[in-house]
Amino acid sequence: MREALVIFAVILILLAITAIKYRKQIAALIGVGRMIRDAAAGTKRTGQTQIEEPVNSGKLVSCAKCRTWVPESRAIKFGWNTFFCTEACLQRSIQSV
Repeated sequence: MREALVIFAVILILLAITAIKYRKQIAALIGVGRMIRDAAAGTKRTGQTQIEEPVNSGKLVSCAKCRTWVPESRAIKFGWNTFFCTEACLQRSIQSV
């Protein structure tokens, strides 16, 4: 029984040394596994945030301040045909007048 514990301890030490030596490759394999899992689930990952908005989300409009294109459903409408991408762009545009 004692010999089995010693053998088990030696195997654990060898696994720990191997994991330390190849930690970058192990992290890359985990990343590839997550990419495959996310692709199978149909979600995109960018950093830590997930994009849940559909790719074809309607008409795009240009921000009047910074000229960034955003979906009309997310844009802030000001007046008849003026759109802003964020509240900050709207405030900067009002302050510059």
